[in-house]
Amino acid sequence: MKKIVSLILILFLVSSIWAGIGGGYSVSPIGETFGDEHFGGAAISGYFSPTGLRNIGKIEADVLLAMKSPVFRGVNLTLSTPIYQTVNHPFNYVFSNRVLWQPTIGVGVQYRNGNRLRAMVEVSPFVFQDAAFMYEILSPYVSFDFKGNYGWGITIMKFSASFGSLK
Repeated sequence: MKKIVSLILILFLVSSIWAGIGGGYSVSPIGETFGDEHFGGAAISGYFSPTGLRNIGKIEADVLLAMKSPVFRGVNLTLSTPIYQTVNHPFNYVFSNRVLWQPTIGVGVQYRNGNRLRAMVEVSPFVFQDAAFMYEILSPYVSFDFKGNYGWGITIMKFSASFGSLK
């Protein structure tokens, strides 16, 4: 009996660690140019936030799909964090509920079709979050390879369904 009670207590303690995490998924239009390569398409994304919906930081993975062949264009892996958070902002008139405005910066790596690795820096000035969704509007990024070449891209509108805890 003591072993069962101890096992249940340990299970509750371990599960409380997972109660604070969060994540989400999205599909968003994206455009990118790098050297002679240009494409427009969609990014299918998933993100994980170890701090739940408080979103102190998140890890996001994107699979990029183009509108024409070759369809698979690459993968982005980004680590980002808000630089500021407030509910008292000038954009409240756009939303029916109060949302958190949190301009975000991120760094990451890109893998492109053809075994090309690049680094990237992303700035998302218009990120809004409520309890169930995250909205990112006009998020530009700069990418560069390790040979001195660079390019840029933009995520037009990312609407993410979120899950997790505010605790």
